[in-house]
Amino acid sequence: MKEYCRKNKENIKASRKLYRQKNAGKIKTYMKIYRKKNRQKTGAYMKAYKEKNKDRIKDQNRKYNKEYYKKPETITRVKAYRQLLYVKAKKKVWDKKYYETNKPKVSAINKLYREKHKDEFKEYSKGYRKEHYEELKEHSKEFREKRMQEFISAYKRGKCCEICGYKKYPEILQFHHKTRDKSFSISTFRRKKPELLKKEIEKCILICPNCHFWLHFKENQT
Repeated sequence: MKEYCRKNKENIKASRKLYRQKNAGKIKTYMKIYRKKNRQKTGAYMKAYKEKNKDRIKDQNRKYNKEYYKKPETITRVKAYRQLLYVKAKKKVWDKKYYETNKPKVSAINKLYREKHKDEFKEYSKGYRKEHYEELKEHSKEFREKRMQEFISAYKRGKCCEICGYKKYPEILQFHHKTRDKSFSISTFRRKKPELLKKEIEKCILICPNCHFWLHFKENQT
């Protein structure tokens, strides 16, 4: 029998294939019944088989995936699936978790990719800046305003009016120039750099709105 099987390997395979094709329904029903009866036995066998043939199963899956995902039908199906809202939300959550667990690995891969594709990144960034010039300008303006506002609120925190000592809400305190050596008013801080703003703040004192109004009223009277 062994010699016969060795000599007629291809014929035996072909006959088995034909038999499976003809009796596909019968085989499926038989396998279902057998699995229900012998669940524990089949589960243990499959576990042992997977442990023994890990590398072979991985190679088979890779080959199958390469061939399967190259087909135009699968490409269109995958694209449509990825555009679904719940799939996008799931992907975001998964990407976040993966990045948190594999930060050094992801950063190293991104670094290598950027080094390899430096010229492409430069060309893309130039084109993007030209197309979205106004949007980027507004975004940078908003970012600068926010950063300056945060700096001013942090500077005011825990301080009081230098004339009357008001300190309940330090956010409403205003900057008043001590001398007439004024390069710009702090209200126009959005257009200035943080270094220039710091220098200008050194020339000022923090006072409440009532004291500020009273000081300017005195100045106008004289």
